[in-house]
Amino acid sequence: MKKPIIVVATQTDTRSDLGGDVSTEEGQRMAKEIGAERYLECSCSDQQSVHSVFENVVLTALKQRKRMGNIFRRVLGR
Repeated sequence: MKKPIIVVATQTDTRSDLGGDVSTEEGQRMAKEIGAERYLECSCSDQQSVHSVFENVVLTALKQRKRMGNIFRRVLGR
């Protein structure tokens, strides 16, 4: 089973209308193309978004751990 990938866009508060930055849509598309579990955005100026990233990483890791436990139980017959 492959490890989950989470794509995180940082410094989203520094995006400008002049271009050169990765848009939310581009980030989501790239995450989908590589088979990422999630696409998240955060900025240091918004502590809630940083907290959300860490929360999502932990939840994804716990979900992965549960999946692995289920696979081992099936293989070992427990």
